[in-house]
Amino acid sequence: MNVGFETERLREVCESRGAVRTRAPASVVEQLHARLADMRAATCASDLVVARAEIDSRPPVRVRFRLDEGYELVCTGSVAQPYLDAEGLIDLDRMRRVIVTKFGRSSRG
Repeated sequence: MNVGFETERLREVCESRGAVRTRAPASVVEQLHARLADMRAATCASDLVVARAEIDSRPPVRVRFRLDEGYELVCTGSVAQPYLDAEGLIDLDRMRRVIVTKFGRSSRG
């Protein structure tokens, strides 16, 4: 899959081990980089279930990875008019790009 970032600053924080280490514990940094690698290795969004992603396939798609110590990595689909299935849900087998919108402590429990 193609992985984009909502902002340049978010890209820098997520992709630079030095930048992210100032914001999160080492175990979280390792998980973050593993999940980014999982996303890049995936063919489509449905493959992310193997990486233990929580996926809400209602438009706009939300992909959430829970990380250690209350951190999370959150992404959305990047297509304005995605392919929908018969139930009106996004066809995850055809979704090939996500945008990282958040890395940080979860606001959810």
